Amino acid sequence: MLRLLKKFFSRGYKSNTPSRYDASQSRFERYEFSPVRFECTLSSMSHSGACNELFLDTYSPDAIRDIMNRNGLTGHLRDNGFAKQVLNIEKTNSGIHILRIYNGKTAPERLLIEIRLSRIIYMPEERHVTGVIKDRRFNVVAVEWLTLQNPKLSFTSSRPRLPGQAFPGLGAVQYITPLMEMFAGDLGAEAILDVPEQFHAAVMYSQKFKFMDPAREGMLRAVLRDLESHSLADLSWGFITGTICDASTGEPFPYEPSEQVLPIAESLARYFTSREYLKRVENAMNSIRYALDYDRMARERENHPDYKQYT
Repeated sequence: MLRLLKKFFSRGYKSNTPSRYDASQSRFERYEFSPVRFECTLSSMSHSGACNELFLDTYSPDAIRDIMNRNGLTGHLRDNGFAKQVLNIEKTNSGIHILRIYNGKTAPERLLIEIRLSRIIYMPEERHVTGVIKDRRFNVVAVEWLTLQNPKLSFTSSRPRLPGQAFPGLGAVQYITPLMEMFAGDLGAEAILDVPEQFHAAVMYSQKFKFMDPAREGMLRAVLRDLESHSLADLSWGFITGTICDASTGEPFPYEPSEQVLPIAESLARYFTSREYLKRVENAMNSIRYALDYDRMARERENHPDYKQYT
């Protein structure tokens, strides 16, 4: 079973991206999905004279501010010392829609939130959904990139650096996920799709997102079960440094990025509650126990270029 589980992991999404995100390219081009363009509607055009001034060709800055006020994000930012937010909207030639929120003025060092979304046709692998889902083509909103950071804070022992972080987090995931759900609902999307590059991101998304591959969902749950005494930062760095392993053999167990889905369509929601999916998740959880070589992880983390860069 363990060998089969690792085979599943090796067949998933393979990240060819460098250690720093290439903003000019979509993360989902390698999926060979047919792109679906956002459309400028008459209602959206009434907000602005140019569609490219609207986020997702739909939302004006004022409309987004109103949404932020209603869902609590504005209040959360204000409570953290960011009373004046500046919104910037951009659309790339490849169809990626970008929303940036800054503190006070538009400057890289003042960036608080960056959301990059695109829209694609997602086709789950047949081996996962056979007998559960008939239609395998879904219009989805894809998360190209998400940054939530507090440039006023510094890393401490109680607030350790996560892989890829330049600043500590903003504590705003609870507001951003409902925001993206609303966007997807307004656009008639059937799901939100993400491929978390790091283990900690997969855990943060996992409150509402589930891995399409039940073996990967089982792996995530098993790691949290077996290593619950460690911080999320320790676990994420454990995968980066290859110090999370099969407890019985000592063999390192890698984290491989794969599709996580927040379903909106009923058929996709049924898949994640189906007997077949839940049984495979349970089998994956029961097939292995995990261990973390903490001392080696701590040593290798200190020398890792992504850790040293911002230290």
